[in-house]
Amino acid sequence: MNSTVSTGNASRTGAGTVKTRALTVAAAVVAAVLLWIIAVPIAGTDLLTETAADNPPAEVPLAGVIISPLVIGLVGWGLLALLERFTPKGRLIWTIIAVVVLLVSFGGPATATTTGAMLWLSAMHVVVGGILIAGFTRR
Repeated sequence: MNSTVSTGNASRTGAGTVKTRALTVAAAVVAAVLLWIIAVPIAGTDLLTETAADNPPAEVPLAGVIISPLVIGLVGWGLLALLERFTPKGRLIWTIIAVVVLLVSFGGPATATTTGAMLWLSAMHVVVGGILIAGFTRR
């Protein structure tokens, strides 16, 4: 089965949808890693963010750049699957939630210690969010 099969108000995702969504998560991770590679080793940007008072700024490590889009992508996928199963407007509801989450996520880059770090981190958020939203809402 390579497509979405509708049964009443609920829909079940087929193998094609699972593959597309898995590739979407992978693409989001790869894109974030590529941006990190360009920003840190190539451009020499220190991706530092402010932390709690009296603590030094924290570096955004490559592991975090891999884990964050992976976890967010899998959680987003799970939420979308649940919404698609239980409501006919699941994809629309998910898209609204995803855009709100993306907007809220800019609180992270806002804590960057330099303008360069803020721009690179914001670019990572936009690219990851854009890939996930476009990939998951694709029919």
